Amino acid sequence: RYGVLIVQTKKADDVREGVTTVTYDGFLGERRVARMPDFMDGWEFLSWRTSQFYRHTPALGLHMTAADQTTVLQGSEFLRQRLLNNDFTDWPSLVTRDGQQQNHFLTIASSANDFAYVLGIGYQSEDGNMIGEYLDMYNVKLSVQHNASDFFSSGGSVNMSLSENSLGSEHGYRDGFRQNPLMPAFDDQGFIIPQPGIAASIQGTGNYTSSPNPLLEIANGIREIRRFDVLGNFFMSVRPIDGIEFRSTFAPRLVRVRDGYYYGAIAGERTHPIASQDTDEVFDFTWDNVLNHSFQINGIHQLTTTLINSFHSVRAEGLRAGSERLPFDSQWYIS
Repeated sequence: RYGVLIVQTKKADDVREGVTTVTYDGFLGERRVARMPDFMDGWEFLSWRTSQFYRHTPALGLHMTAADQTTVLQGSEFLRQRLLNNDFTDWPSLVTRDGQQQNHFLTIASSANDFAYVLGIGYQSEDGNMIGEYLDMYNVKLSVQHNASDFFSSGGSVNMSLSENSLGSEHGYRDGFRQNPLMPAFDDQGFIIPQPGIAASIQGTGNYTSSPNPLLEIANGIREIRRFDVLGNFFMSVRPIDGIEFRSTFAPRLVRVRDGYYYGAIAGERTHPIASQDTDEVFDFTWDNVLNHSFQINGIHQLTTTLINSFHSVRAEGLRAGSERLPFDSQWYIS
């Protein structure tokens, strides 16, 4: 549903000494609905619906009862006039739109003497093709390296990202692609009809459908995923004498994901608001210690000995919570 932004920035040890550079990369584009199926119009839908009421008997052949003839349009003069006027509702077009996407990334890199750094800041935004879909992502990267002497160097890098991904209303999208094209979405005053298929809305003898208006469902429901990532890598290198190097690397990572949805009370679907929230948090780290000893034998052969010590730890936590009959219609419950 959404694209992936991959940002590759320099490391501090890639920066030329004595040079400061500023780099900007950006993109702006439009997203349009593609390969949309050709949905039925009002006449095609009526033809399909009418065919469901035909029956065959040896005496009468293929026929339809008088009661079924009334049921086709539920005795609604309002729907009959909409047919005669070719006044149909293109429901898929009401729940979709032209989207847009943009991303920007600014990088500053500098080096002086024995110190170098790279700082990158990025932003990505997308509006999906479904009403209510969007993605906002923020990225920060910092890489630093310091060569204090011929015997000691240190450095590290930190990558952080925060994303908010709204998936909109799954029920609203579902109903928007299966709603009857004969049903109007708005009344004469331009207000959303809560249940466009019930008898009162179509001025008929019975309900066509009691499903809620997809636009009302979209306005009263949302699912949002928020993700926070931090990835670090820090090192220290000591070379006390020629041929011996000790290097210690520490690489922590933190991932926190919150997936929540909220759906308000709506006629024909829910009599009370509901909300749910799933939260997962994972913290892990790897700590590696490496001792290398290299020396030559008779000036011809070189022998390298490596000792490695490594630690790895993972801690994962999760929370699942859901609620019904909430006292307020508010998305606060998933924030």
